[in-house]
Amino acid sequence: MDNGITKNGRISAIDALRGFAISAILIIHSSNHFLYSSMPQSTPEWLLRLDEILKSLLYFIFDGKAYSIFALLFGFTYALQLCKRMAKGMDMKYRMMWRMFLLAIFGFFNAAFFAGGDPLIFYALCMIPVIFLRHAGNKVLFGVGLFFLLQPLEWLNYTFHLFDDSYGVFYENMGNTLKSGDFIETVKMNVTDGVKGCLLWALQTGRMSQTLGLFCFGMLTYRIGFFVRDVLFYKRMTLYSLALSVLLYIAVIAVGNIPLRMYYNLASSVCMINLLLWIYYKSHNASFWYYMKIYGRMSLTNFIGQSVICTFLFYPWGLHLGLVFGTSLSIVLAIIVLVIQIIFSRFWINYHKQGPLEKLWHKLTWI
Repeated sequence: MDNGITKNGRISAIDALRGFAISAILIIHSSNHFLYSSMPQSTPEWLLRLDEILKSLLYFIFDGKAYSIFALLFGFTYALQLCKRMAKGMDMKYRMMWRMFLLAIFGFFNAAFFAGGDPLIFYALCMIPVIFLRHAGNKVLFGVGLFFLLQPLEWLNYTFHLFDDSYGVFYENMGNTLKSGDFIETVKMNVTDGVKGCLLWALQTGRMSQTLGLFCFGMLTYRIGFFVRDVLFYKRMTLYSLALSVLLYIAVIAVGNIPLRMYYNLASSVCMINLLLWIYYKSHNASFWYYMKIYGRMSLTNFIGQSVICTFLFYPWGLHLGLVFGTSLSIVLAIIVLVIQIIFSRFWINYHKQGPLEKLWHKLTWI
């Protein structure tokens, strides 16, 4: 089996998984017009039914899972960078804090276009406590990660009703401003109420707790060499996690909409990761994986690029296609955007080691 490590020491499976995750994020965000609540005014009945089926299928497969993969890989990459620098005698605490501050700035730029779906700001916030675990042993990392993945805050909220879903007010303000079609006003609203709403949503729905846990487990995956195992290992892990996902899905249906759904999303995310790794190591020379690796190597550039391009396509301040495209046509449009981004990524990587925003982030980190 190919060990998945390139000549320059890069683990190719990581790029492939990251590319797959942000591709899924692009498609699922496009299916709901990047949270722009609009519907085509005149659509045939058969197309409406197809739209409903496709949207339900997309959310069932990817909702809560693509971002989980993205967060786990974020923790992995942090551990990789940390290990390399600490091996040279660098502590990296303050440097990593500065790096997260820069990520938050990138997040604000992304939020200016798509405030409701930006994870970069709360990724930067969640990484700060994880930085202080850089010297922690595997057992401590596992314990801390498990604590947050058990969703303690969401259980408290479910039991004692701590939150009143106050983030909804901010999202409503964003939606009203967006409908005006004024780009400047939309940007102002996005970076104020939009960011507040997104952070409150992440806190109150358990996404922030889950992200903290996934960062810790992402660091563990680097330490134990999780992404360079043999095919049989991923096959077994896929079957185990699939069985757990089915049991949790049944429990969610039987008991109702409680924090168990986060456990189901987590188990199904683990299942998806192992399934993808199983397929990858059996067919890593396939064209699909080549393009996913190219796309994943420029994940920051392509992720923010999605927001800029697609909000222009769907929003009233741009082409306003959200008013005429249903789910099916929006997915087709997302695939076209994906192909264009892959072509650009391939061209860029031929001449540069990093994507444009990745290179800028690296330069500013070490300024």
